[in-house]
Amino acid sequence: MYAIGHSSGGRQSLMWASVEARLAGVIAYAPDCVLDEGLASWMRSWPVPDVANLEAITRYSMPMKLADKLTCPVLLVHSRSDRAVTRSARLRESDWR
Repeated sequence: MYAIGHSSGGRQSLMWASVEARLAGVIAYAPDCVLDEGLASWMRSWPVPDVANLEAITRYSMPMKLADKLTCPVLLVHSRSDRAVTRSARLRESDWR
């Protein structure tokens, strides 16, 4: 069984892999792996009652917070010209070491 996702689905597949030992691997296309300040600032503008809690939950659930729990092979695919997932929100190989 594999988890495959694109964008927020890629993030969800990485999150699932952090808790599901039966996965044989993950393929994540353009996942947002860290909550960069641009996205955090945009979230703070949302008209929700507890936006600070939403931001905290989002930071906690980002794949970089869960990377040490991944035990299966992971293929991350990103485009250098992606306009939705910023460069600072991408996962770099150096982040895993």
